[in-house]
Amino acid sequence: MFMGTGLTDIDFSKLESQNVTDMSYMFYGIKNTNMLDVSKLDTSSVRNMASMFEGASLTSISFFDTLNPSASKFKTNEVTSMHYMFKDSTKLTSLDLSSFNTSNVRDFSGTFYGATGLKTLNLDGWDTGNATTMYIMFNNAPSLTRLDLSHFDTKNVTTMQQMFEGCFNLEYLNVSGWSNEKVGDMSYMFHKVGNYKNGVEIILTGFKTPAVTTMAYMFTRDVTELETLDLSSFDTSNVTSMSSMFGGGSQGNGTFYNAKIKTVYVSDKFVTTKVDPESNVFNNTSVIVGGAGTTWSQKTAVFARIDDPDNGNPGYFTMKGARYIRYHDNDGNDTNDEANYALMTSHYLKASNSLKKNAFTRSGYVFTGWKDADNNEYTDEQVMTDLAESKTPLELYAQWDAAPYTVTFNANGGEVLQSAKTVTYLQSYGELPTPVRYDYVTSSNGSMLGGKYGFKEWNTKADGKGDIITSSSIYANTDDTTLYAIWNDQFTVTIYNGESETPTIASYGIDDEVELNAQNVAGKQFLYWEVDGAKKSYSEHFWMRMYQGKDLIIRAIYGSESDLESQQPGTYISDIYRQYSGNKIVARSYSYVPDGYEIVKAGVVATLDANIANGTFDDQTATYPRAESVNGSNDNYYFTWSKSKLTSEDTVYVKAYLVYKDADGVEHTMYGDLVTATLTE
Repeated sequence: MFMGTGLTDIDFSKLESQNVTDMSYMFYGIKNTNMLDVSKLDTSSVRNMASMFEGASLTSISFFDTLNPSASKFKTNEVTSMHYMFKDSTKLTSLDLSSFNTSNVRDFSGTFYGATGLKTLNLDGWDTGNATTMYIMFNNAPSLTRLDLSHFDTKNVTTMQQMFEGCFNLEYLNVSGWSNEKVGDMSYMFHKVGNYKNGVEIILTGFKTPAVTTMAYMFTRDVTELETLDLSSFDTSNVTSMSSMFGGGSQGNGTFYNAKIKTVYVSDKFVTTKVDPESNVFNNTSVIVGGAGTTWSQKTAVFARIDDPDNGNPGYFTMKGARYIRYHDNDGNDTNDEANYALMTSHYLKASNSLKKNAFTRSGYVFTGWKDADNNEYTDEQVMTDLAESKTPLELYAQWDAAPYTVTFNANGGEVLQSAKTVTYLQSYGELPTPVRYDYVTSSNGSMLGGKYGFKEWNTKADGKGDIITSSSIYANTDDTTLYAIWNDQFTVTIYNGESETPTIASYGIDDEVELNAQNVAGKQFLYWEVDGAKKSYSEHFWMRMYQGKDLIIRAIYGSESDLESQQPGTYISDIYRQYSGNKIVARSYSYVPDGYEIVKAGVVATLDANIANGTFDDQTATYPRAESVNGSNDNYYFTWSKSKLTSEDTVYVKAYLVYKDADGVEHTMYGDLVTATLTE
């Protein structure tokens, strides 16, 4: 109607256009008119506004009376096409189209294409629920700086090809929440978007792509300042082409701008199953880094995936809100346990989710948790509440403590108070208990005499053919262990008798009798027999039973007549031991007198009462005064006494007891030193 005219002013107040349905090209290429007021133009029946203002030299268009907006006759209620509506209107700098009712518009292709001077655009309130195409809708509108289109309803749109291509100065673009249920083509959609000085922010949160088949050149740009893209809502299961989807563009002369895209967030729905793996997706994107640290090396679609290098899947993408977790066995040496090790593969973890349950094993050690490179500690399956997103993988190192094991003591025929102890892997055994073993025989008076076996060693085999274990031995087993007591039943007795300095060596078994007669030494008088440095008998005739359970040195001691006169009687507890099988304490006393003296009675006095023991403790006050009358010819005597049915709280107090006659026939009584014993010592 006004196509190409040079009118400077148009008055629509008397124009009857209420029945007009097509106003396409109505102001196409109009010249000389700078400001156009169409608020009085009745468009209530118009269905087609394609190219309505295309190529017009207009600087402004008024669609409603600012003083009385409701009186405007410019309506878009019935419009179905706004194809190229403002195309190439290069002098328009601002448009407020918030009053447009676009609920019936199906075609938005090229609506603002080539509106190179347009800086601000208000599309608030636009209903795009019936739109089917948005092809090149904002293409080549380089002066726009902000667009918030998050309210657009795109459920029926089928193509968005080149929709924002060439919007060089956009600093902010919000297309979040677009459902895009039917969109098949998004090629070049954001091609050349953004300001190289100020950068660009493209908000794609909730932006869906379930039906898209091509994303070729979608984010490729000549001036590439976009550093981060959130494509975590993308589903690319139907995409067949991603050619040059990311990358820098040509700057001529065979050189290219390098894209500054560093981080691309995706979910596991971003797949390339229908894309040629050799197609170039990442052209000139050398600064892009995957979520686990993989850097750019190839252009191909193979790397269009979440970075998971430890599982053989390096990529350039990052999982949104997650961090790559890498588990290290930290000297765990059971690498043959492939099934467990496979459970500890690296993975992405989001905040408030749990670390994996440890499956690493290390022989001889117990897993105690994790530490990172900064020595921060983590428990097994810890919920990572404060986990921060990072492209630096969280390196977790298994922590190990040497495992505790139980060592059981088998007395191997004897008795041992401590039945077991806990030891630590690769540490020494530490203090080991000493077992006892007696070979009991009946004496002539009916009492039980115990000859002691000699404890030789602890051994890992009952027959003594295993490893010898001492307190300093290192525990190197990775399981509980039993140690066996190994016993000596033959003992070496070294005898010095007479003038010779060369001893006689003899072997005696348990309870064997040792009987010796002192040899004469010229110019010297026999004084007494000494056993392991202790006086035992003044009689030239020596007798004893092998009950000690150890090797002995017996020596005849010689001296002068004056030494002989200084000899004195004596009595002491020679041995005291526990017999666990009857909760019994056994004490043995030894008494001796010099030549010319007689032993009348020998034995022990005993009690469980500390008050008695610490008072006047003799054969009159003792709870158990026990002694035997002795043939006066004896010059030494052993006496054995025992008390059974004791408890762990009982303490036995005992003294040796001797009654003897001196050379004048005078009778004397004497007691040895106080000795105590309990079952637990």
